[in-house]
Amino acid sequence: MPATPDSVAPVAVAPDFVDGVYRLARCNLAVCDRHWAFERDHADAIARHFRAVLHATPEFYNGRVFVMGEGRLADGVLDGVLTPTDFASYHYWRAEGFDVRCGRDVFGKAIIEAGCGGLLLGRAAPYTMNAGRADLIGGFIDPIDVDFDGTVDIDASIAREIVEETGLDLALFERAPGYILTVEGALVSIGVHYRSQLPAVDLVGRIDETLRAQGKPEVIGMVVVEPHQRADRAALEALGVPPYVARLFGALAGDAT
Repeated sequence: MPATPDSVAPVAVAPDFVDGVYRLARCNLAVCDRHWAFERDHADAIARHFRAVLHATPEFYNGRVFVMGEGRLADGVLDGVLTPTDFASYHYWRAEGFDVRCGRDVFGKAIIEAGCGGLLLGRAAPYTMNAGRADLIGGFIDPIDVDFDGTVDIDASIAREIVEETGLDLALFERAPGYILTVEGALVSIGVHYRSQLPAVDLVGRIDETLRAQGKPEVIGMVVVEPHQRADRAALEALGVPPYVARLFGALAGDAT
């Protein structure tokens, strides 16, 4: 029987966001109107860096993204204040090593589980920021995910990414309650677990049809992680799975290390 999120330990008080995987009941995220100090302090270096980035990858767009400047993780609740910035500043922060003193990279992800227990990952296209990686479906919180009062609808953000990147109908899934938070250094992934009765081969077939119809998809193919591979770090690394996803899958398999 495949592992379920119930194997993930309940969240403990972690004001400094200790690396780990935590079950949450709620995520309260809100966007503030302050400027990100990192963007201001490194403006010239950011501009030079992004010119070089665009030369190598002209597909990139300098849109609005958000960084979590303040956050608290306690009693099954994530409270976070997001600061708006642009993609160029984010990319430079990432290239310089994600200094956690400047914030956390918070994003929503869909943990898609097929009826056979396989977990679905998307292989990122070569012209994307995570080219070649096999990652969970999801990504940046978009301005469209922010309500008029500044609160972030993380559920809507993740659901939107599923439809955009895979074309799958959300009616195919049952959403597990709560959230699964994965902290890996500066990365803070807010995961929602979706289960389908369909086997992985059927879901992948439907996704492949969508990808063939897209001109330049963000995902170029799907990777299925079988139940026995969830805690196999070597196998996950060979598939190109990022470390935060390997940590999450290990926890789902009952491997808390």
